[in-house]
Amino acid sequence: MRSPSGIPTAGFHADGRRFESSEWPLARALRECCVISDEEIHIPRGDGSKGLALVSAAPVRSSEGGVLAGIVVCSDVTDLRRMQEDRARLLAAEQAALATRDLMSTVSHELR
Repeated sequence: MRSPSGIPTAGFHADGRRFESSEWPLARALRECCVISDEEIHIPRGDGSKGLALVSAAPVRSSEGGVLAGIVVCSDVTDLRRMQEDRARLLAAEQAALATRDLMSTVSHELR
């Protein structure tokens, strides 16, 4: 779901639990006065697919140290993550093929 401004209004943890409003990185950064870096949030897209975002948030402080506002940076890493998973699958398949080739080479040598 998205607000009229296009900002996601629903987010989910990796285990499928919905983010409560107090769990979003900006809310935590403001409440705890700390920086939240690269938190993974699964976000439903308008087409029914699911996206993955890395979200960072930090409070903006005044010169006296009080919190004036907050800033959020959100990066869609869905395609990057998919490519990493594809790469891992291809590497595993390549390793299996090499192991099979080595076994066949050994068996062929022994049969000669």
